[in-house]
Amino acid sequence: MCNKYVNQNGIDIQSIYFLYNGMQFDLELPFNNNNIIDKNENDIKILVFEKTEKTVIINKGIIKSKEIICPKCQENCKIKMDEYKIKLYDCKNNHEINNISLDEYYETQNIDELNIICDICNKNNKCKSYNKKFYVCFICEVKLCPLCKKKHDKSHKLIDYDKKNYICDEHNEIFKSYCKECNINLCSQCEIGHNNHEIINYKNILPDENKIKEEIKEFKNKIDK
Repeated sequence: MCNKYVNQNGIDIQSIYFLYNGMQFDLELPFNNNNIIDKNENDIKILVFEKTEKTVIINKGIIKSKEIICPKCQENCKIKMDEYKIKLYDCKNNHEINNISLDEYYETQNIDELNIICDICNKNNKCKSYNKKFYVCFICEVKLCPLCKKKHDKSHKLIDYDKKNYICDEHNEIFKSYCKECNINLCSQCEIGHNNHEIINYKNILPDENKIKEEIKEFKNKIDK
């Protein structure tokens, strides 16, 4: 089917890619193995897109983490610098990595989205998912591709995979604070059980944007002089 399309239009099949139901169509697999959910219909809609330089970069799968992560489990962790050496510690699995150089640190913050695989179909990955969309079910504690999300229990709590570190898996609310005693993030409902603990409210430590703008302005003025 795909070969017929490129032959009729005089297109190099290596210059385009096909999307079906939000996922990249795998030309290496037989038709029925591409998770075709409407195979008995007369018309099956497959989208065709031209590959660009940006597309090629995305498909490599490697991205830089937006958060500080543990090199062993890739969960969020804390960072400490001492005489140009970096320590990564206090992730949820209690890993600790010491004496990391700055160059080594940048390498530890890579995430390969090809390895973020759907726990239901065990096939689709985040890198090749349409718009890199992936999901997490807090009830089942599984990762879901867009196709498996559609079939998943509608009563379960499903969130965007990229937001999993910002939302409470128990109450499905955004984290508002941090308990220093328990070393965990808290939503508004979680705070009730930590009344006597030392709590850091995130709104109290947000940077002052106006102050930052003024500092940048002063810095630029010094450079110009």
